[in-house]
Amino acid sequence: ENISRIMSSLLGNYSLQLEGPPGIGKTAIIKYLSNLIGNKLTRINFSSSTTKEELFGSLIPKIKNGKRIFEWIDGSIINGLKEGNWILFDEINLA
Repeated sequence: ENISRIMSSLLGNYSLQLEGPPGIGKTAIIKYLSNLIGNKLTRINFSSSTTKEELFGSLIPKIKNGKRIFEWIDGSIINGLKEGNWILFDEINLA
């Protein structure tokens, strides 16, 4: 059932949410298909401590040329989108 849902979403070019008990291969099939098709995959493993800064980015204080500055560092989602990757939100129920 999951494989047919995945293939339908690929053909229709839409997002997909896979649900099911742990250990049935949801993550493994996405990794396999992304590799098979030649797409890179950004996997984001959620936990109760995942922050919005990790996902989207944040300003980081730095010293550059002797001056204190704030530099924007992209998070996982932004990096994945910029690279054109598939983005896998793993264990999203823990977010």
